[in-house]
Amino acid sequence: MLYYAPSKPAEFESFDTKPRGVIPLGGCNVEKIERGPGTTNFGFCVSHPDFVAGRVLVLASDSEEEQTAWLAAIEECSRVTMENALLGDAQLKRLEAEGTATQEEKDKAMQELQDQAAKLASEQQKREELEKGAAEALAMRERAEQIIAEREAE
Repeated sequence: MLYYAPSKPAEFESFDTKPRGVIPLGGCNVEKIERGPGTTNFGFCVSHPDFVAGRVLVLASDSEEEQTAWLAAIEECSRVTMENALLGDAQLKRLEAEGTATQEEKDKAMQELQDQAAKLASEQQKREELEKGAAEALAMRERAEQIIAEREAE
């Protein structure tokens, strides 16, 4: 979680985009408290064994709904440790590599199918040409037999 400098005076209306620090949330504990800093309501407390001298971070939200959302978000973030993040990154890279290999296999199989389809189309064309030639030869034979039969009849 990033934290920023306290609010700037009104004459500086732009948001400070440079965080002052980072609070690691991996392994932290978060709990709802009745009061936040000062007189604010809807507070929550973030603690971690590595915080200096057992200190806690006390925060507050503007509503109970926001408080609940913050509690859930910080609780979720507390499960993300650097080790888990690195493991997750390694798994993403492995899955990406598997996906690339799978895509390459798919592309190779598609190329083989296209080659087979082209070969079959060529064979089909040759077959049709042979059938056409055979039909023409048969027609010529029948015509020749007819001519022979006519001459024999004369």
